[in-house]
Amino acid sequence: MITVHATAKSFADGFVPMITLRNAKGQCVGSRTPQGDYRAFRTFDNEHDAQMEARLIACRVALRFPELIKAAV
Repeated sequence: MITVHATAKSFADGFVPMITLRNAKGQCVGSRTPQGDYRAFRTFDNEHDAQMEARLIACRVALRFPELIKAAV
């Protein structure tokens, strides 16, 4: 099973939500941050708000594929 972990990534203009995917052994198998126009609406002034948004994204992903992905929030 893959677990989705929520975090925030710091950029020059603020913080963006980031999710990482980990396999059963805990190894990172991928990560994603918002891209393009979506990123403009998902850039926050503080890390806490970005992490909260990342948790929402992680939960949405886990609900879409419940047999494959588990949210670790």
